Amino acid sequence: MTKRRSPIRRLSWLLVAGLVAGAVLLPATSVSANNLHQSPPIAWNAAGYTDANCPELDEGQVLWHFVHTGTDGSDLPASITVKVTGGEATVAGYSNGDGNAVVMYDVYSGQTTLLDADDTIVDDNLLVLSHICVGPEASEEPSEEPSEEPSEEPSEEPSEEPSEEPTGGVEAETGTPATTLPPTDTLANGAATNGTNLQIVLLGMAGLLTVVLLVTPAGAIKRGKR
Repeated sequence: MTKRRSPIRRLSWLLVAGLVAGAVLLPATSVSANNLHQSPPIAWNAAGYTDANCPELDEGQVLWHFVHTGTDGSDLPASITVKVTGGEATVAGYSNGDGNAVVMYDVYSGQTTLLDADDTIVDDNLLVLSHICVGPEASEEPSEEPSEEPSEEPSEEPSEEPSEEPTGGVEAETGTPATTLPPTDTLANGAATNGTNLQIVLLGMAGLLTVVLLVTPAGAIKRGKR
């Protein structure tokens, strides 16, 4: 009498191995396709990245402008994942000129350091940090208050009140409000969280199947001598 493992049991163990391997290899497969051409780290005030056409920014705000050369609007949708000191963010790309211009990305942060950047377009080593725009430095409040208050108050009040009130009202301006951009410390880490959740699901399925296989006894097939 010999003991032979059931084909179904063998396939079950192969499935366990596949689930574990998928959980281990998931982080490598979820990385964006194209790495930055320059070599980080790059500080917010690094030399050689200034530009004369920067937009107006808030105090202490930094704009990182990336360009993926050799592309156009047909390469959209695309996104870039940027890691800086304190967090990371994923931003969608755009193309000006009705899609005839190259794919670009605008990422806002505080005064921090760029650690890594990669986008979802094919890996051709053409993702470039074009320039860095920096907002004005935060203004300082006066360190001292006035030392003296006025020594005397006016001795007389106006004898007469205005006889008429203005007939016209002053209306508030109705300009478009500026968009408030997130500071560095609120950058999301969503991509890493999704990958971690999927790893947990795969490992959980593998563990459950392993328990079932260990608890269920293997069947035996008897062979008679001829």
